Amino acid sequence: LQGCGLNADFTAEPRTLCAGSSVVFSNTSLGTTGNTTFAWNFGDGATPATASAAGPHTVTYNTGGSKTVSLTITDGASDTETKTGYITVNPLPAAAGTITGTPSVCRGSSNVSYSVPVISGATSYSWVYSGQGATISGTTNTVTINFSASATSGTLTVRGVNSCGNGTLSQGYAITVNLLPPAPGVGEITHPTCAVATGSVVLTGLPAGNWTVNPGGITGSTPTVTMSGLASGTHRFTVTNSYGCTSEESAAIVINARPAIPTAPVIGAVTQPTCAVSTGSVGISGFLYGKRFRGRNVHLYRYRCIRMRIACFESVYN
Repeated sequence: LQGCGLNADFTAEPRTLCAGSSVVFSNTSLGTTGNTTFAWNFGDGATPATASAAGPHTVTYNTGGSKTVSLTITDGASDTETKTGYITVNPLPAAAGTITGTPSVCRGSSNVSYSVPVISGATSYSWVYSGQGATISGTTNTVTINFSASATSGTLTVRGVNSCGNGTLSQGYAITVNLLPPAPGVGEITHPTCAVATGSVVLTGLPAGNWTVNPGGITGSTPTVTMSGLASGTHRFTVTNSYGCTSEESAAIVINARPAIPTAPVIGAVTQPTCAVSTGSVGISGFLYGKRFRGRNVHLYRYRCIRMRIACFESVYN
């Protein structure tokens, strides 16, 4: 009798695949005749979604997930075979989102962090930088980059990756790599004196725009600056430009020790003017042995001061 013994059934190969791949469905129904009609439904995301011939049918799945497939055969009577979750489609990673991080860096910067929101379906992340001299560390949604001393500006992109392939690439994230300013040049050095206990130096060749010189945290925008108040010893300075990039250290700047301040002369015997002698004299001592005073050994002589103006000795001494 027509329709007797109808038993709808089918097979598929493969049953586990990646999105964008194809499955071949084959009819294995029993009791069909030349008059039997077929109604296939291949489930969500299938191309084609349905079919009306016995097959076999090649079907492509464009979305991930478990797919329910059914086949109804009719020949007077009808029979339907539905297989729930029969096909497993592993999706490609979702499209990458927006990268965040530091858009402006200096040459030589290290461990600069960049990240992207978690990408659905990704088991790892592929990061690519278009510039030169950048080393990317990490395969997750957050990575760090070391920029070499010769690194160049470029664009950073990322995409999710899994066993089925690569997801959609993110938009490019522009990174500007700034040059380091040159080390400050060393100009005139002023050493301590008896009157001034500290020294100073003029730093030259400072970068255009705002800058900061360290140590000291001195700010400015001129091509030179005088660093004062320097104690005796060796000093080195760096300069940071308006991009936050810091130079190498300047050449060593040596500030001499402050000269020793001599003790004041000791006033000795004072001889007053007389009727016969219109001027007086005074003996002075306390000079260091061997020091010369106007070409003479000062500890061997006594000097007179006109009209008792003893200050003239101090002026000559100093």
